[in-house]
This record gives sequence, C-alpha cells and structure tokens, in this order.
Amino acid sequence: MPQIGVRLHDVAGESASEKMKTARALGFHCIQLAPGKVGLPGDPAALTPGYARVVGDMMREAGLGLSVLGCYRSPADESTHAAYEAYLRFAAYLGGCVVGTETNESPASPMDELCRQMEKIVRTAEKLGVVFAVEPVSRHVLSTPARAKALRDSMASPALQFIFDPVNLVDAAKASAGPDGQGGRKPDLIYLDELFAEYIEELGPDTAAIHLKDYYMEDGKQVFIPAGTSGGQLPTERIAAWIREKKPYIDVLLENTVPATALESRVYAERLLGIGAE
Repeated sequence: MPQIGVRLHDVAGESASEKMKTARALGFHCIQLAPGKVGLPGDPAALTPGYARVVGDMMREAGLGLSVLGCYRSPADESTHAAYEAYLRFAAYLGGCVVGTETNESPASPMDELCRQMEKIVRTAEKLGVVFAVEPVSRHVLSTPARAKALRDSMASPALQFIFDPVNLVDAAKASAGPDGQGGRKPDLIYLDELFAEYIEELGPDTAAIHLKDYYMEDGKQVFIPAGTSGGQLPTERIAAWIREKKPYIDVLLENTVPATALESRVYAERLLGIGAE
C-alpha cells in the first residue's frame, strides 16, 4: 500500500526532532524534509556525511522514512547548481532519497535554456545514483505534461523523475466551468480529467512521489486547502485508481496541512487509496 507522509514543516513542534515524533504519532510514515524550514542547517556547506548520520538517527528514532529532500531553488539559474549538487550528495549520504524541486521560471521562459541547465544537474544525479525529481507547476516554465515530457526526453536519464502534484498542475484560467449558483465557480471536470489522464499517460511511469492537497477557486485564483477539506474541487477518482493499480508503494505526501486537521487529512488519504480496507 502507498505510504502516507507529510511535509515536516507543516507539523507542530518546536524542533525538527519534535516535529518528527509528532508526525509519527499522527500516523504518518514518511516526510518531505526542507532542513532550513524546520530549524536544521540548510546551507549547502553544512550538508556533510556526519550531518546525514545525525538526521538519519533522528528519523530512525521517530520511526519515519525520508521521501523527498526539498531543494526548491531555480534549476535554470546556473548560480544554484552548486546547491543542487550539495543536496544530491546529501541525498546519497542519507541512503538515496529523492531530491525534489520546481522550475520556478514563468511559462514564457524558454524550454531550451531549462533543458540546457538541467542537464548538468541530472548528470550529477546519475553519477551519485540518486533521483532528481521535478514538479510540474502550471505557473512555471514546466507548466504542462507535454513540457515535462519534452524535458524527460531531452535528458533521457533514469535519474530524472517527477513529483505529481495534481493541484499545482491545474491552470486556473481553465479550471472553472461556470458559476455554481452559490456565489462560487464549479470545476471543469472534463478539463481536469483530460489533464490528469495526460499526465498519467506520459509521466506516470517516471513519477517518484505524489503531493496531495485540494483547492477551490476564488476571484479567478486557486486557494490551496488541506486534502479532505469540505469544498475542495480536486476530482480524485482517476488519480486514486492509478495509484492503487500502478503505484502501490509510492509515497503520498500531504501538503498545506495544518496541525488542527492533519490527522483528518491523513485518514482521508488512507480512505481515498484504500489503505486498511478489507
């Protein structure tokens, strides 16, 4: 069954160690770690083998696995490459977790420049034997499944994979089908289903982890909310069926959770994916 996890910086606690123990007490099995967001050193120079042992000991004590090591910079910017290399090395020291990122530049940015700069990072990941996973986001240059496929084909490397965040892939300009009669906007289910079907068809086999949250539309913009929140507009049937059939042990990381409802979001995710069902 899939492992349900959480971004550690969304969990209550005064220290990283306390947050880890809280995450496990809430029933999570794995985490996404952005060191600088939880009071741990995040500067690339600090990412030594000794530091990796400390983090590994903390996680073993809490009973958690590390799914994604977050390095959310801008891979098309050559000045960030040293940081990416350091995080990829750190992932190897930690035993081979995924290093996750987004592309950040606007959709108008040239894809060829992204591919040119990304190749250097991907080749480093290959040498280290770790996975570099990019998250397509509709507001960034890697805005569609087709663009992500073009990047994958250009790299032609098993070291490049993807993080699937269905909500981040949604184009807000296409997401609504019209007024819902209650002052809001109803989702365009045809557009959403076709979008997710395209992602699964093109990038499903190369997906290393999943981010799960929900959203609703307000004034033409997405408002992110925790998974399982009433009023969410993400259709999950196709995504859940694909995970159950094709990705039975993938890590599903909850995003935008809040301490008051983290347990409810975890239970929702387990129910959605049939975890614990007879």
